[in-house]
Amino acid sequence: MRTAIANRLLNPLVIALLRSPLHPLTSGTNALVTCRGRRTGRTYTVPLRYAEDETGLWLHATKPHTKTWWRSLEGGAPVTLRLRGREVHTHAEAIRDDAPRVAEGLWAYYRRFPTLAKSMGLSWEPSSVDRAAAGSVMVRIELAQLQPASPLQPAHPA
Repeated sequence: MRTAIANRLLNPLVIALLRSPLHPLTSGTNALVTCRGRRTGRTYTVPLRYAEDETGLWLHATKPHTKTWWRSLEGGAPVTLRLRGREVHTHAEAIRDDAPRVAEGLWAYYRRFPTLAKSMGLSWEPSSVDRAAAGSVMVRIELAQLQPASPLQPAHPA
């Protein structure tokens, strides 16, 4: 419950910061993902930490059973990504039932944010990450698919 309240209070502040000239304060670890809800058609903007590898970004949908934004990305969907002060159109895919790919994303994410891994009780043992992958959702964005974006329509925080 506290997390939901914190998200409703903090997300608009982080979104505003990432859209401002002060974005370098947090854009090295955070990006904005704007997507359209599949059922509602409503546009959502979510600030997320990202881990970058050679070919793309990994985003972790923390507590996926309590979040809905990532469900619109199952099977892949177009998104607008604000990354390090630039907006680009790209494609994102939520991954949850492919344990090896989820584990690959978790490894990248936890190499980038080791304190998060520790706070979740994960060790650097493969079995620890494999267990975490069973209940996790990772979102993959391939960098090769980035295209400069036109101005965004107003978005609503999720």
